[in-house]
Amino acid sequence: MVLSALVQRGYEVAVPFGEGQPYDLVVHLGDREFLRIQCKRAWALQGCVVFNSRSTDHGSGPKS
Repeated sequence: MVLSALVQRGYEVAVPFGEGQPYDLVVHLGDREFLRIQCKRAWALQGCVVFNSRSTDHGSGPKS
C-alpha cells in the first residue's frame, strides 16, 4: 500500500534487492536526494494504531 501510494503521487520508488537491508523502499526526491523508508505492519486496537517496534532477526524471534 505504501509503494502504491507513493507511485500514485508521482514519486520514483526503488525496492532493494536481497534481504537484511535497514529499509524497505527508497524514494528518489530529485537531484541527488533519496529517502529511505521502513514499512511496518499495523492494526487498530481500541481506537489506537498498534505496531511491533522491536527488532527481530527477520522471522526467528526477538533479539535479546
